[in-house]
Amino acid sequence: MAGDRPDLAQMTPGDASVAMRSFPRRFREILARHDDGDLAELVERSDAAGRCALDLIADTVSTIAFLERSLEKILREDHPTLHPAVVDPGERHWERPADVALDGVLDMLDDACADAARTADAVSLRDWARPGRTPDGRHVTALDLLREMAKVGSENIRSVDAVLAAVR
Repeated sequence: MAGDRPDLAQMTPGDASVAMRSFPRRFREILARHDDGDLAELVERSDAAGRCALDLIADTVSTIAFLERSLEKILREDHPTLHPAVVDPGERHWERPADVALDGVLDMLDDACADAARTADAVSLRDWARPGRTPDGRHVTALDLLREMAKVGSENIRSVDAVLAAVR
């Protein structure tokens, strides 16, 4: 690892599974560090780039759940076609339900990360190389999807920390 950024090319399935399980705790630690008494309001404040912590956490939930479903598809089907969003963050367009508050999003994060870790733990060593393709022909393996989940979680933890620091 370089600094606090994972070296995804070297990340093993076991490392990624551990990372999945750690994300809910790590997000909560960041939130606790910035909590001055009105965390529910703080996480809804947007920084200069228009990002708010609650949306970043909700995006993490949606992306991990989407990638986990794509991983299941690779494991279930031979050479499936996968949505371009598996490799292109610009293709990921998630909407957070307006009535879901921080506690609900954190509960969803717990579930999405636990599901992803359970799916990863059940994959045999040879199946990590199972391929899929995006419509434009990009080759994606089961391991690529797991590494992308770890990347999204790690990046969004850092982003939530930066956004909360900026809006305080």
